[in-house]
Amino acid sequence: MADTDLNSLRVGWIGTGRMGLAMSRRLLDAGVKLSVWNRTKAKAEPLAEHGATIVDSPRDL
Repeated sequence: MADTDLNSLRVGWIGTGRMGLAMSRRLLDAGVKLSVWNRTKAKAEPLAEHGATIVDSPRDL
C-alpha cells in the first residue's frame, strides 16, 4: 500500500470499541476520509475531534 494516496480514500467504519477506535484513529492519522457509525454515538465522538464524520445509521456509510 506504499504507492496508494490515502488522502483519496473514503472509508465507512462500523464499531468504535477498544479495537475499532484505535484502528479508525490510525486511518484518520494517515489522512483517510472516515465516516463512522457506532450504536452508542458518544463512543464515536472522540473520532470527530480528529476529522471523522459520525453518521446516524450504517446505511449512511
